[in-house]
Amino acid sequence: MKQTHVLGLSEWAVSNSPGEIICFGLGSCVGVFLYDKFKRIGAGAHIMTPSDKCGGFNIITAMISEMLLLGSQPLTIRARLVGGANIFSMESYCIGKRNVDSVKKDLKKMRILIESEDLGGNESRTARLNISTGELIVSTPQQKFHNHINN
Repeated sequence: MKQTHVLGLSEWAVSNSPGEIICFGLGSCVGVFLYDKFKRIGAGAHIMTPSDKCGGFNIITAMISEMLLLGSQPLTIRARLVGGANIFSMESYCIGKRNVDSVKKDLKKMRILIESEDLGGNESRTARLNISTGELIVSTPQQKFHNHINN
């Protein structure tokens, strides 16, 4: 049976069952999607702010730990990043960029390779990770395109 995991702010999920992990409305937030194409294990997180005590580093660490319990190896996990937009025209704090910088720093610390990114701009995005195939579909209000984790 297919499972759908819809992630709210600061939520995360890991699965090796057929289905999807979805983040709706990624504005300045960053969607972090991890995938092991050899074991077909997927993970996703909706990271809200770099200073969020249950965000960033802690969430990514928890996702990786869960993936390892399901049989992943650290060297086979790859990351895809989505979001980090500058949604508000008066956004002087550059929250999106700060979120992106923080997530990238955390992934580097953990030696997780970032395979691709769809970051910045001024539109929100929705991202859907197909756990069976590794396909990540990213859509904006203006366009829809496909990116693949398991190229």
